[in-house]
Amino acid sequence: MILPLTGPVGFLGEAERNAILMAEQEINNRGGIHSRQVDAIIEDSKSSAKDGLSAFHKLKAQGVKLFLVSMTAVAKTVSPIADREQLLQVALSADPFIAEEGKYTFRTYYGLDLEIRKMVDHIQSLGGKRVAALYINTPEVFNAVTKTLPNALEKIGAELIITEPFSFTTKDVRSLVAKIASKKPNWVIVEDYGSIYPNIIKEASALGIKNTLIGGIGFLGIPPDQRVLAGGIVFVAPKAAIERTKEYDGFIGRYKSKYGKEPPVPIDAIHAYDSFNIIMAGCKKGGDRPVEVRKALLEQKIFEGAIGKIILDENGKADFETGLGIYKNGELRPWVKQ
Repeated sequence: MILPLTGPVGFLGEAERNAILMAEQEINNRGGIHSRQVDAIIEDSKSSAKDGLSAFHKLKAQGVKLFLVSMTAVAKTVSPIADREQLLQVALSADPFIAEEGKYTFRTYYGLDLEIRKMVDHIQSLGGKRVAALYINTPEVFNAVTKTLPNALEKIGAELIITEPFSFTTKDVRSLVAKIASKKPNWVIVEDYGSIYPNIIKEASALGIKNTLIGGIGFLGIPPDQRVLAGGIVFVAPKAAIERTKEYDGFIGRYKSKYGKEPPVPIDAIHAYDSFNIIMAGCKKGGDRPVEVRKALLEQKIFEGAIGKIILDENGKADFETGLGIYKNGELRPWVKQ
């Protein structure tokens, strides 16, 4: 397991590690895989591709053949090596194309291609042809905004009129929001991982365009004390998270019971938990041989997880059911068209 335990997204890595260890314990309590105990060996990518690659080589030298890798940048670095040496990589990445880039790379994480598709369907249902995008400039979001989004909008006769990227360290988003407002868009797609959303919403409110915002899965990561500020903005996320299904809440309850608190970004922890279980499902049929595990996963295709039904396509890319959510008085609710 290669996780960002430290660095800019270390808060995600901690929750991913906890979720994986929880899945490991549950499997071992049930007798393991073919009566063998499962051992999740975890290394820190330090939130960087370079250190992630070093962690990969360290694990490979120990004889590890099956990898669960968090972060798109790390997974993309590992992918060509995994292909060349026939090592299986399951990527916790939202990148729309990562599973298509490597035969031995699966994407079992929520994909931004699914998110964009739902956003564009929402735009089509409400009308409006001029769309802007304000986004965190990571590899997966860049691909979604610059490749997936324009193609999806073109299909409904809409256009992407302006895009403005920002980084994890961006503090002042006023000028970016002002540039977008000056183009008078009907809708503004905003992609972030949660921490910068509140500043964006404040500036959008000041400039009178809050009601044009459409958010993504990062809305689930908005700090609880900031969710009232996000009230009224429709966003896309996994349907299970919006509707708080029995399976979703069951995972959250077990996590809290084990660690004394909920994961800071539950959806990320859930994907790590489900992805580890998917790898183990492949091991039940394929043992620890990557070629056979890959074959087993593609043959099974459908998995039931805490996030709901996970369906793998022929490239190993997961499909999930998405939904539209909204915060009302700080509480998450499914969005219903009035």
